[in-house]
Amino acid sequence: VHLARRARHQHTLISLGPELGANLLITCLGLGLLLLWRGGGGRDILLCSALLLLYAPIGIVSDLQRNGVLHPPWVVYQLFFTLVLSAQMACLIEFIWTTHGLRARLWKRLAQVALIVYNGTLLILELDTHPSPLVAGSLLVCLVSVYAFDAIAFSANLWALLVLRRNTLIAASLALIPLAATLGRLGILTHFDLGPFYLDDFNVAFLLSALALFIMLGRRAWGSWREGNQLRAEFDAAREVQERLVVAPPEIPGFRMESAYLPATHVGGDFYHIRPDDKGGIQIAIGDVSGKGLRAAMTVSAIVGALRAMPMLPPSRVLFDLNRGLTGNLRGGFVTCCVTHIAANGSMRIANAGHLPPYRNGVELDAVA
Repeated sequence: VHLARRARHQHTLISLGPELGANLLITCLGLGLLLLWRGGGGRDILLCSALLLLYAPIGIVSDLQRNGVLHPPWVVYQLFFTLVLSAQMACLIEFIWTTHGLRARLWKRLAQVALIVYNGTLLILELDTHPSPLVAGSLLVCLVSVYAFDAIAFSANLWALLVLRRNTLIAASLALIPLAATLGRLGILTHFDLGPFYLDDFNVAFLLSALALFIMLGRRAWGSWREGNQLRAEFDAAREVQERLVVAPPEIPGFRMESAYLPATHVGGDFYHIRPDDKGGIQIAIGDVSGKGLRAAMTVSAIVGALRAMPMLPPSRVLFDLNRGLTGNLRGGFVTCCVTHIAANGSMRIANAGHLPPYRNGVELDAVA
């Protein structure tokens, strides 16, 4: 009897080999997507990774429990199954709505309600083994809710495939999951035997969908990573140009100047320019460009270049010439600037165009353009 039991156990493990291998491959695909997400992928890649990683534990534990290899307490097994299945179904809906950019919140909420009702009634059916009106009602509600969930998931992908016509390959792959689940519940797709091996039709369909999703999302993540690298190279070049333009203040007799230029990101939209005049005085221009990123940095480069090429003029004339050169070239943005001329005897002339007023000894100075 012991040898016969051991032989059956080994035969079961051998027959489940392809199933366990498929679940292991799905897990590897999920881990691969997780690595891609860590490397800079989007929210859709994270959700797909979670979907794949949540699928394998259910399949592995269910196969081993159904074939007598594992013997967990029934209540513990059902709670584990329900919690993981709920998370997996929630990830599926969130992934569908995220990757297709759907705005139908009502249908999304209905799908979420359906998955909660389905898993709740499924838990009642599995834990309450005595026939009762509650069990009969739960069975009906369970079937209606799971078919409703699959119908919403399938229809959402069909809408993206036929109407929106974007992410068509992803939509087709995702539509395969609820379609195979529905056909399995109707008894059209069950399983097939390949020699001594047992293969579940839904697992095969899910594996094909997982492979397709991994390939397509992986290509998308790779493209995003390459674009990010190119963008980082452009930012580095812009930062280098900006560092050459916005330099430390020169050494001018009679003046002690300190400055710091620390952009919050790679490049900044602030600028300053300091230049001496022929009579021992200095002129200081400081300002800010609206917006961030490369557009603001390029505007800063143009302004500092103009200030460098401009002859020594009164502060108000400097602002006038800058305004004339920038008008119509900012594409909806704006620039604030304050120009100050400090003579060798300490007298100051200030012109301000929307910038923060300067301070002297902790007191804000009134300045007009």
